[in-house]
Amino acid sequence: MGSSSVQCIFFVFIILNFISLSTAASSHGEVEDEHEFNYKKNDDKGPERWGEIKPEWEMCGKGEIQSPIELMNERVKIVSHLGRLIRDYEASNATIKNRGHDIMLEKELEAITDLDDAEKHVRMIDPKQIKIGSRKYYRYIGSLTTPPCTQNVTWSVVRKIRTVTREQVRLLRVAVHDTKQEMESSPIRCIFFVFIIFTLFSFSTAATSNGEVEDEREFNYKKNDDKGPDRWGEIKPEWEMCGKGELQSPIDMMNERVKIVSHLGRLIRDYEASNATIKNRGHDIMLKFEDGAGSIKINGFQYELQQLHWHSPSEHTVNGRRFALELHMVHEGKNGRMAVVTVLYKIGRADTFIRSLEKELEAITDLDDAEKHVRMIDPKQIKIGSRKYYRYIGSLTTPPCTQNVTWSVVRKIRTVTREQVRLLRVAVHDDSLTNARPVQPINKRMVHLYRPRV
Repeated sequence: MGSSSVQCIFFVFIILNFISLSTAASSHGEVEDEHEFNYKKNDDKGPERWGEIKPEWEMCGKGEIQSPIELMNERVKIVSHLGRLIRDYEASNATIKNRGHDIMLEKELEAITDLDDAEKHVRMIDPKQIKIGSRKYYRYIGSLTTPPCTQNVTWSVVRKIRTVTREQVRLLRVAVHDTKQEMESSPIRCIFFVFIIFTLFSFSTAATSNGEVEDEREFNYKKNDDKGPDRWGEIKPEWEMCGKGELQSPIDMMNERVKIVSHLGRLIRDYEASNATIKNRGHDIMLKFEDGAGSIKINGFQYELQQLHWHSPSEHTVNGRRFALELHMVHEGKNGRMAVVTVLYKIGRADTFIRSLEKELEAITDLDDAEKHVRMIDPKQIKIGSRKYYRYIGSLTTPPCTQNVTWSVVRKIRTVTREQVRLLRVAVHDDSLTNARPVQPINKRMVHLYRPRV
């Protein structure tokens, strides 16, 4: 087979995988030994069954933002605000390894072609020598393409098509030696995907920089104001996602953009009573749990309940309708992954959970920068009243507007009295009638409505 007769398509994918040193990061990254799965169609270990092989791989079958995808012209939006890919690489010692179905260069192919489970230290490798040749790239949020198929991966797919010889493709496949199939001598160009994975390690404290700010006095909700929602992304460099992000929250959940599904599963809440502190953050009242208030399981991942707070009127809307109040229950999982469960309220009968906090709310009404320890609070007392919920990927609704937040918006609209809404606003005393961020563009995101099978 000639090495120069036909050239193949060469895509470079850059995966930014942020891993916290305080957690078992290996459970979310690509598996080191790939012999437990294969790429054979209709096989027990093939791609259609990856999600069934191990419980921690279930995202391969249930995930809603899986990769790879087809980059069709009609679903691509041309933008200029993302900025260039700024690569600051340097030469490093590296190891080349046969993982079972691919060759991984960690940080000489012929030398490992005949070795099972081969791993070989190689010379200094300089990633700057990888030619990209274009400033244009596609950007989307997806997943790893091998188990455990971890989601919320930022993909940057270089637009320019590079070239590679058939012999180079053959060498990469033969080195793996997971099949004996020869490449077909077809005139059709083969597609060759090279994955370059850059793992950026951060300490456990780094996750807090992505969470909601504790003191909200540096921004406000006034329209056409220097600190208003339209300008949040300009106040601090680390808040730029508020202005440039494409997966921002809140959104309007219009019927025509909602797809009804039954595979997401129920919201499994395993909460417990915890000591808590009630705090005036400047624009909202936050109830922060101190001892661990339990967790919720979403798509097989566990998220610990950290805090809850309220917005009035509601930030999310349904078919353009805004409601009187919105509760955010903010959860955090491993590696700083975040999930928010939201309950919407209309004016009606009193909410029993807010009623249980009325004395504490009244106690901090006249105190600036108020923070008060309260009794044990049981989040199980928060009534949801429905198994149906909307699910989409968005962001925090306050700076720094961190993206890739999993939102679960309960379908059932609960009730609250006008006095309870007023009490939550008066306690803040920021001279504003609202603390609701305006609805953000959907940007062709998929919104699912979970409805259990009858």
